Amino acid sequence: MTDRPLNAIVTQKTEHAPGLMTIRTVPDQWELPDFTPGQFTVLGLPGSAPRCPEADPDPAPAPGNADKTIIRAYSIASSSVAKEYLEFYISLVRSGELTPRLFHLGVGDRLWLSPKFSGYFTLEEVPAEANVILIATGTG
Repeated sequence: MTDRPLNAIVTQKTEHAPGLMTIRTVPDQWELPDFTPGQFTVLGLPGSAPRCPEADPDPAPAPGNADKTIIRAYSIASSSVAKEYLEFYISLVRSGELTPRLFHLGVGDRLWLSPKFSGYFTLEEVPAEANVILIATGTG
């Protein structure tokens, strides 16, 4: 039993290159709130969830923490117009706690998806007279 209910389902997984994937998630019996492009939310899996074979070995969890949910913030990669799902573009961190577990997921698997969206990395926050340069590295 985890400390957070697994409230979403993976409906699509696309591996673009080794260590780079997109997963599509849908909430299970709840509706996604509206969000603004540039916001993020939090994904999670229990510490007992399996890791992908490409990952570094998992250090032994602290006693009693095997089912504690590992959570991390991820930028939303899907359109804010798509109201039935969220997509996340994720880079594998081989020594990470969560991404090796996310990479092990397949279609139909469950995970925790926060119903709260956060972040101010949105164009509404940019003054009209400002110049904006957008540079991307990795996936975030």
